[in-house]
Amino acid sequence: MGSWGIGLYQDDSAADVRDMISLLAKLPVSGDRLLEIMLDNYRDNVGLNEDGGPTFWLVVADQFERRGIACRRAFDQALKAIDTGADLRDLEARDADEKDLKKRAKLLEALAPRFRRPRPARPRPSGKRLPPMVVAAGEVYRFPTMQDQGFNPYLPSWEKSGFKPDGWGAMLIMACGRAFDWFPWFAGSGLTVDATRPPSLNDAIQSRFIAAEQRGSYMVPRKSHLEKMPMELVGRLDLDPRKVANAMPRRDFPPERAAVVGWTFVPEARSWRGPPGDGPLVSDLMK
Repeated sequence: MGSWGIGLYQDDSAADVRDMISLLAKLPVSGDRLLEIMLDNYRDNVGLNEDGGPTFWLVVADQFERRGIACRRAFDQALKAIDTGADLRDLEARDADEKDLKKRAKLLEALAPRFRRPRPARPRPSGKRLPPMVVAAGEVYRFPTMQDQGFNPYLPSWEKSGFKPDGWGAMLIMACGRAFDWFPWFAGSGLTVDATRPPSLNDAIQSRFIAAEQRGSYMVPRKSHLEKMPMELVGRLDLDPRKVANAMPRRDFPPERAAVVGWTFVPEARSWRGPPGDGPLVSDLMK
């Protein structure tokens, strides 16, 4: 667990769960299915007797109730966290004093009636309009870097963040798909192009993946992030799907996980100033 407090969202993990639900709530599936997806992709404790587990269920139930998402299991687990004293014991184990526990108990008293009789369920999204894919397999992008890192698109602006480019990087989009038949994802890798000048498409063809073992990352494409970094399309390569399959990222962080977390271009958006390395050669992936 990270930092925490008595308030329901004064907890790093609680904020992560809230953000996860904000994203997943867009899926055109039932509340029960949303919960299944969360449990499949959440990496912290969810047991009522585990550190942070009660808070997980309280946040899920609070967010589902606020959004009119029906899910009896979420509400039942949250009520167990309250009625059995599991939540208070969890905070006590994290050194909450008597005064703080009383404040938390009052918060739980206010939550319980909502979980016992949640507001009527709202219609779930229809799923008629898929989110745009934004990028395509084979595309090569270049972008400015500062101290060998691309601009973090979650920051407000270059000016406010003090971003002053001093180099260049390039990224290859290897493959694209949809997690849960809905959220766009792509597999991409930073390339070993010359960081001292804007790379060309030929530079990208002659380069290698920066990471040899991991072979890139699964990420979520966002048009706003492309524009803020900015990522400039250099061209598109005709890749061989069979060759690309052998160069895809490892599955210990699958595309479904990337979609749930909202992983963006940042991990692969970087410059390269070392030797060519032994990552996959881009030219070897072409038809």
